[in-house]
Amino acid sequence: MDLWAAIFGISASLRANRPLKWSAAFQQKRMEDLELGKLELSPAALLISGAESHKDYEEVKVDTLFGKICVYVVGDQKKPAILTFHDLGLSANPCFQSFFHFSEMSAISDKFCVYHVNAPGQEEDAEALPENYVYPSMDELGDIAIAVADHFKLKTFIGFGVGAGANVLCRLAVCLQIVHMQILSRQKRLARSFCRGETIS
Repeated sequence: MDLWAAIFGISASLRANRPLKWSAAFQQKRMEDLELGKLELSPAALLISGAESHKDYEEVKVDTLFGKICVYVVGDQKKPAILTFHDLGLSANPCFQSFFHFSEMSAISDKFCVYHVNAPGQEEDAEALPENYVYPSMDELGDIAIAVADHFKLKTFIGFGVGAGANVLCRLAVCLQIVHMQILSRQKRLARSFCRGETIS
């Protein structure tokens, strides 16, 4: 049963006030989901699912204006990039572990390299931040994502955030769109000036 059929069936049953009947395969899938809660939280478990257990991760410390940021890199860095940013009070590991552990994700995760960005002081076994540390704003957390992209020389990436992480990546996308539009506008002005034979400054 695919997801849309399941959603439609649930919706129809609820509208008709009938009890839901789960297939044996769906009940087994639900049991597998429950078992995910028993997983040990470790960076190595970010993309592990049976046959996927051979996948390695690399923990990289990236220098930013806000200190060294811990990034878990999962997959071949030659592949297209997914950059994740977690929610408040979490690190990348508990925030994304269940999603990337799900067996259905292997078809996607095999085709990408995933960069799990941890906000300052949020990674596993993080040291306490200094008392005088000024925590970055939401926009500045977006600057951290850019620093990570620059460090790994990512020209493009898919941003995948949860909660506050989604907010950070949306703000970043808006900011980059504005910068991109300004660059295009300047390029158009330069092209018009060049075509008119004007001096380009």
